Amino acid sequence: MLGEYFDDFLQYLATMGRSRRTIEAYEMDLREFLSFLDDRSPSVSTVRAFFRYLFEKGYSERTIRRKRSAISSFFKYLMRIGVVKDNPITVIPAPRLPRTLPKVIPEKELNEILDRWVPSSLKELRDKAIVELLYSSGLRASEIGRLRVSDIDFERMEVRVFGKGNREAIVPVGRRAIDVLREYVERAGLRGDDYLFTSRKGDPISRTVVWYIVRRSFEKIAALSSVHPHLLRHSFATHMLNRGADIRTVQALLRHKTLKTTQIYTHVSLRKMREAYNRFHPRNRAGGGD
Repeated sequence: MLGEYFDDFLQYLATMGRSRRTIEAYEMDLREFLSFLDDRSPSVSTVRAFFRYLFEKGYSERTIRRKRSAISSFFKYLMRIGVVKDNPITVIPAPRLPRTLPKVIPEKELNEILDRWVPSSLKELRDKAIVELLYSSGLRASEIGRLRVSDIDFERMEVRVFGKGNREAIVPVGRRAIDVLREYVERAGLRGDDYLFTSRKGDPISRTVVWYIVRRSFEKIAALSSVHPHLLRHSFATHMLNRGADIRTVQALLRHKTLKTTQIYTHVSLRKMREAYNRFHPRNRAGGGD
């Protein structure tokens, strides 16, 4: 019922000057909502049921707030064109955002997952290449889709990316990721100017699809829900710091403009620092400093 207004709403967002990233996120959120509704009417009870479903699936409060915002905007649009009389979202409070540190997948667990993942098809090989590249390099999902084969230097184990503000950077890539990428490129028959990852139509893969691939892959191979590209980026930074990388180096790898943005990861690594302090500081042991 409401699905017939879906495309018009997305076009409306574009005319209102919403960014492509916002429109893609709203599209993904609304597809999930409309799929949940099926043929049911969008009553307060069904909308409440949808948000219960999101909590049960393990979505974060931040993600649920974004989905709530997308659905609310959709209903405001439907009210504007006279399809519905009210917005059922208004009676459902947005979840409060706790002050949380970035979540990460423990290093040992993540590496075990990737080591036992043996792709059974070209499509799954592509998916593993995406996941390995995200974790190996700390790239953003939006940067993955713009890569061409020629952006990968297989010998030097580097990737050329165009990040925020279209700034070019050279980022190192680990051996495991390079090996999977090389196998994928060879089996897919890709050439230098080809986009590395594409949709079925041959277009560069979108940020939304990258998020979907990562989430679906971890649900399938490890029964982990709500894994997303930024979680792999968080894990990349945290694991580097835990192993002794200098924070300035991690800042450069993440391509953060200021050190303040990177410093949040030092809080994630606080346990490691506390362990080191307890072990090495001479005044942290009974009996003095000898």
